[in-house]
Amino acid sequence: MKNFTGKTCYMVLDRDMEELIFDTMLFSTYEKALKYVQDTIKEGQNLYDRVIQDDENSWRMQDDGEQPRIIEVFSKVVW
Repeated sequence: MKNFTGKTCYMVLDRDMEELIFDTMLFSTYEKALKYVQDTIKEGQNLYDRVIQDDENSWRMQDDGEQPRIIEVFSKVVW
């Protein structure tokens, strides 16, 4: 595992509210985190009716009448 101590890292929180599955990933750059999100959304486009970008760092994939899958990117400094 890469040592992020004293550096800014980027955390992707992937929450599937329908299945109650929560995943967290750490990335060393925003670009790597965003690539993971883009790849995940591309894979999910065939599984969900809608993909909505809520803001610059938050996306929601949802079927009508179902709980959403929410993917967010956060930056954190690790001490």
